[in-house]
Amino acid sequence: MTDYQEMTTKQLQEERLKIEKALAQASERDLTNALDEVTTLLSGKYGLRLDQFISFVETQAPRKRKDSTRSKPRKIWQHPIREGKIWTGRGRRPHWVDEFEVQPIDAPPENGSENNA
Repeated sequence: MTDYQEMTTKQLQEERLKIEKALAQASERDLTNALDEVTTLLSGKYGLRLDQFISFVETQAPRKRKDSTRSKPRKIWQHPIREGKIWTGRGRRPHWVDEFEVQPIDAPPENGSENNA
């Protein structure tokens, strides 16, 4: 074993580069061995080629939903006294919406008249 306590910074950096290179090679070797095993299993036991299997997996994989698919609320209700409180129409309806008979702030007034009470 190497005694790292006795090595200079330059020697340690060179050793690190050797280790990183060896790790990359070992990882590549492990991946190649795993791929060989999977290919052998697919062809031997199931009679499939790797490209057939990959094609099948791609069609079965769940699709990621885009964030833009969710529609934005059309109306927003605002608390008549506490202006910081709003409700977008999603989730449970707050009690204050019923208490104050609040109308959406972007909806036209009912019966064509404004209620400034």
